[in-house]
Amino acid sequence: MQHHVAKRVMVSPLVISYILELCLRTRPESQQAPEAIRDFVAVGVSPRAGEHLIAYCKGFAFLRGRDYVSFEDVDACVMQVLAHRMILSDAAILEGIRAQDLLQNIVASVAPYALVKP
Repeated sequence: MQHHVAKRVMVSPLVISYILELCLRTRPESQQAPEAIRDFVAVGVSPRAGEHLIAYCKGFAFLRGRDYVSFEDVDACVMQVLAHRMILSDAAILEGIRAQDLLQNIVASVAPYALVKP
């Protein structure tokens, strides 16, 4: 079944760009990282986390009867896949900031359709 989902559920280049953008924004050294990420994240997610997010989204879409991954699927899956892969700084822990809070801000700050290049 896993092989079937991996081969049959498609991910468009735009959705892949969206996932890449979300992952890049979790990394404090990235130019795209929001100030809160620079202040409160010691280590952002790895490229492998993006691969896992794609796989998770494929399964999510398949369980909803679709053969493609949408931006909404990514938004629905991002917390479960990326939150535990971020290493927060001591400052974040002292201030009670959670990885989920930071990810919500990242998702809200990226307009997926704005990634379309004319």
